[in-house]
Amino acid sequence: MHHTCVLLLAALAWIVVPATSKGQEPGSPLDRLVREALIRNADVAAALARWEAARQEPARVGSLVDPELMVQVIRFRDRGLGLQSEGETWYSLRQSVPFPGKLGLRSGVARRESEMEGRGYDALRLDLVQAVRLAYYRVLHADALEHVARENQALMERAMEIARTRYEVGSAPQQELLLARLERTRIANDLADYRRMRGVASAELDALLSRPVTVASMGRESAGGVLGDDDLEAAVADVREAAPDLDSLQARALSQRPEIAGARLATARDTLSIRLAHKEYLPDFVLGLEYWVGEGENPSPRPDERYVLDVGITVPWIWKGQHDAAVRQARARARASGSGLEQAINQVRREVETAVAEVGAAAERVRNFEDAILPEAGLNLQGATEAYQTGEAGFLTLLDSQRSLNELRIAYHTERIELLMAGARLQRAVGDAPLVGGSLEAGGPAPGAPRPEREPSSAALEEVR
Repeated sequence: MHHTCVLLLAALAWIVVPATSKGQEPGSPLDRLVREALIRNADVAAALARWEAARQEPARVGSLVDPELMVQVIRFRDRGLGLQSEGETWYSLRQSVPFPGKLGLRSGVARRESEMEGRGYDALRLDLVQAVRLAYYRVLHADALEHVARENQALMERAMEIARTRYEVGSAPQQELLLARLERTRIANDLADYRRMRGVASAELDALLSRPVTVASMGRESAGGVLGDDDLEAAVADVREAAPDLDSLQARALSQRPEIAGARLATARDTLSIRLAHKEYLPDFVLGLEYWVGEGENPSPRPDERYVLDVGITVPWIWKGQHDAAVRQARARARASGSGLEQAINQVRREVETAVAEVGAAAERVRNFEDAILPEAGLNLQGATEAYQTGEAGFLTLLDSQRSLNELRIAYHTERIELLMAGARLQRAVGDAPLVGGSLEAGGPAPGAPRPEREPSSAALEEVR
């Protein structure tokens, strides 16, 4: 029971204590699996590549378009005499220059979009960590059920010995011994099913780690071990020092969830898009420089060289309707992103509240098993065993008591794993860093890779608005 209490409190410790203060050492099996997944998972690698690609967009859209260089060669033709040697050559260079402020706004819109891609990358990493933890807990669940089945197998062997002794002395019919053997076979089938469960969970874990899923990978080496008591004790110490409540968890989630940051960036992007749409009413400039050279034996009285400077503008007022539509479109998108931010905030609050309720309910159920259900079931089995030995009760009574205890122990271990899973879901809802003892960046890009930019500060967002 002491180990169970430690496990219960450890689950809460992972939930409520920030990652930088948790006691679990980086070398724990679960932490190693998380690190490996963050480094090797193909979806995370693809998301990082998309983010890196998006980070190049601001520089691209914030630059001038390429200038145009044109050469025109003109030769004069005299009717009946063919081409003459006289002619001229024009060299021209033209550059389009947007109205001041347009390039900065386009770059700002692209920058927000690239940062949104980064927040999507962060969210994917959190999803991956949750998936790894849930798969790891399913492996632990299968191990726990197999352990329960082996203990139940040992109890059944003891019951068979009692039945065999009673049968040999003529105190019990042979049917009781046959029932015991049948029950032993059923337990063997349960063991096979639990090994199958572990293989499926291990294969799921291998897939998340981008490992090749083979028959050999479904063994006990796949999950890398189990949590140690020292790690759990350290987590208990942390959770005793922390006293979080629903409001604090929700506030922390709103401040660090990448989905919220992404929604805020969307509103900032769309606000810039409105300003850019209004800027499109203003003309762009076209600057040109031309150089003329005359050629021939009998040049005209005109100078042999000529320079021409061109300055032009676009005329956006002729097709004003398209710019009006662009403004309306940008405003509609801004309203949508504003509603999306509000919806994201409400969803995060709801997810945290639901996860807190699930953790509380799971903790209460585990406590009920430890304080009342399992002790009473154990006493019931002990009494049934003693009664069967003395002939006061039949073998079916003993068998029912043993089955009842086995089912309750299975339910108890299932609730313990459900508590751990609820803790993983709450950690995801809060948006805590995925690694124990490190930040979200701890298992990120390979060493030497450029670190993508983070979201702008609240003051910067307000300035944009």
